[in-house]
Amino acid sequence: MGSRRSYTLSAVVGKDRSLVSAKRALTRAIDADDPGAIATASAQLVAKSDRAADFFYYGLKLLDTVGNLAAQAKTLEASELDKQLRIAWARVKREHGVPDDPAVDRVVLDAAKEALGHGRR
Repeated sequence: MGSRRSYTLSAVVGKDRSLVSAKRALTRAIDADDPGAIATASAQLVAKSDRAADFFYYGLKLLDTVGNLAAQAKTLEASELDKQLRIAWARVKREHGVPDDPAVDRVVLDAAKEALGHGRR
């Protein structure tokens, strides 16, 4: 198992006060170990969060790079793939004026690696 830390809920959905009740609902569902309630609360929280939409929107901007790397991804070392994705992401950020945000960087890059079969292990 890897030793990478998971994302905090606030890093993913933001710290907006309007999300407090939705975050509590998710926490209650997790504490109750209720998969249906977890799915419902998660979906409601993501729908209320502008931040989650940003991850998706910015991640789509890296889609061409992911497509171009797909054929060679299986033969690349994880470190080389990571390097190529980071370079491409930096270029996309410059071209599209994506604000610097470590959480966005991490989510987008992890999603790209996952799409290429090099996700967290």
